[in-house]
Amino acid sequence: MTSLKSLALVSIPSICLFIHYLPSCLCSTTLDLYANVMHCQSLPGVRSRQNNIDIIIIRENTEGEYSSLEHENVPGVVECLKIITRTKSLRIADYAFKTARAQGRRRVTAVHKANIMKLADGLFLECCKEVASGYPEITFDSMIVDNTTMQKMLIYNPPNRISAREAMAHPYFDDLDKSTLPAASINKI
Repeated sequence: MTSLKSLALVSIPSICLFIHYLPSCLCSTTLDLYANVMHCQSLPGVRSRQNNIDIIIIRENTEGEYSSLEHENVPGVVECLKIITRTKSLRIADYAFKTARAQGRRRVTAVHKANIMKLADGLFLECCKEVASGYPEITFDSMIVDNTTMQKMLIYNPPNRISAREAMAHPYFDDLDKSTLPAASINKI
């Protein structure tokens, strides 16, 4: 049985409500703990539905919704600013590609919301493409987060009744790279 390997880069952090009160968010930004790495792997000898899962998800941990910039202008109306910088987008993309190379992964997929957040996620996606050009041995592609979470569903796919093994074996998900908002969605699946 072939091991399914994926790498996920997440650059647009998951929504972190009440970020000013969450020590983990403050700790990440204060100490610049920018790469949240989640390695999801089937364990030998542990019974599970799928015994060949090997996915690495890398999420940018200090930008996007983790920028800690939110306020309540008027009672009941909260505004949260999503900050994406070229410097940090290049850094997390480079981290993902270095990880892919070190782990022998063949593909990195940037997961984003550039279809809606054209400037912020568009910048992230541009940075990923720029970094990808320096790693010609690694295939780079991108997916919109909504589609990624739908495609990566390991348990549910009622219209097709596809098994998780079949879904994960799809060449589109060889090695996965994600952006931030997507990260939370994808790593919970």
